[in-house]
Amino acid sequence: MKKNTEMPATALKRTDETLDTVTFHGKEVSVCQKVKGYRFSLDSVLLADFVRRLGRERVVDLGTGSGIIALLLAKRFPSTKVWAVELQPSLADMAHRNIMLNGLEDRMQLVEADVAGLKKLGKIIEPGSIDRVVCNPPYRKSTTGLISPDDERAVARHEIRGGIDVMAKAARYLLKNGGFFNVIYLASRLSDLIDALRREKLEPKRIRFIHSYRDSEAKMVMVEAKKEGGRDLKVLPPLYVYERGKDYSEEVLGIFGKVRPQIGIDQ
Repeated sequence: MKKNTEMPATALKRTDETLDTVTFHGKEVSVCQKVKGYRFSLDSVLLADFVRRLGRERVVDLGTGSGIIALLLAKRFPSTKVWAVELQPSLADMAHRNIMLNGLEDRMQLVEADVAGLKKLGKIIEPGSIDRVVCNPPYRKSTTGLISPDDERAVARHEIRGGIDVMAKAARYLLKNGGFFNVIYLASRLSDLIDALRREKLEPKRIRFIHSYRDSEAKMVMVEAKKEGGRDLKVLPPLYVYERGKDYSEEVLGIFGKVRPQIGIDQ
């Protein structure tokens, strides 16, 4: 095991990046991310919060980007082992540096791989051995919406290199029977999400809708599915992001604590 020592930010941050600090349930996480390019949104923080308490579990974050969800979970749950899987070399490099920046090399491993390539992935992470898979997948169809000219953003947000079908298949491949898959998705595409999960025998067990305001329709939805689970579903109370304007709700403020970064939900 590598020694868990936090690296100086000056040694890891690139000139085209910002260094941001997120406080998550009392734990500080430092994240390098591009000034112009892929940047994580509140979606990732909310999904990490949706994950139930972890003990000595093995967790995989598919399409980790800068590593934000994996970092938040590893910081909050100190007994958890996390693999962060990323296809894009530039983001994989960033995620690896963020792991070192937070001194988590002993419990986190960056895996640069295509989630669709299950045989290659299975050589690094033993199939059927994982307790929980998390994923903030691309959820916009490649034929709809404004495609970002920046490759990182385009691949992260649009189903250019595979969407929820690919992620669900990988989750089933990696999870042990009874393991869980936590995912966030567009509320308007909930039927597509559930179809994809059930094709892979990942049965939705907990669901929570995310609304910008109390009087607005749901924008996002978070689902926890169980591999080979039975068909009983718990619908949790809705989560409201803002009280008024851009003031976070008390629940969202409770996630961040005293530090109140202005991070919006994905557009």
